[in-house]
Amino acid sequence: MRPQFAKYRVAMFHVLSRFKISTKLVTAALGGTFFVAIMIASQVAGNASIERGLGSALDQQEIARLAIAAKAEARQMQVAVRDLRLAKTETEIGAAEERLAAGRRAADQLCDDMRGRAASTESKARIAGLQQAIDAYAAGAKRIADIRLRIAGEGAAGRSAWIATMEAEAADLARNVPCRSRRRSTGRRTES
Repeated sequence: MRPQFAKYRVAMFHVLSRFKISTKLVTAALGGTFFVAIMIASQVAGNASIERGLGSALDQQEIARLAIAAKAEARQMQVAVRDLRLAKTETEIGAAEERLAAGRRAADQLCDDMRGRAASTESKARIAGLQQAIDAYAAGAKRIADIRLRIAGEGAAGRSAWIATMEAEAADLARNVPCRSRRRSTGRRTES
C-alpha cells in the first residue's frame, strides 16, 4: 500500500473513532433508509415510464385496428355506389343511398375515435386525409345518386333520349370519384 493512502486511512480511522457506537449505528441506519427510499422512488418512476409507453403502444394498436375498420367501411361505401349505379328504380336507389349513408356514418365515427387516440401530428394528418377522402367519395356518390334519380324519373316519364346521356354522365362520375384504394404496382384504379 502506498504511504499516502495509509495516511488517509489512519486519519479516517482517527475521525471515526471519536464517535460513539450509537452514532455510527444511527448514521448507518439512516443511510440505509435513504438508499431504500431512493430505490423505491426509482422503481416507481420506472414503472410509470413503462406504463406510459405501454399505453402509447396500445393506443397505436387501437388506431391501426380502427383504420382497418374505417377502410372496410369505405369499401362498403364503394359497394353501395356500385349498387347505386346498377339501380333502376327509386326504391333501389333509396336502399343504396341508405347503405352509403350508413357506411359513411360508421367511417366518420371510426375516424373520430382514431382522432381522439392519436398523439402525433403525423397520425392526425393521416386521419384527416382519410376523412377528406371519405367526404369526397360521399360527395361524388351523392351526385351519382341525383343522376340516377333523374334517370329513373325520365324512364318513368318515357323520355329515353336523355337517359343515354345521363347514364354516360353517371358512368363518367363513377370513374372519376376520388378513391384512395389504387393499385400501387400498376397505377390503375380499382372498380367502384
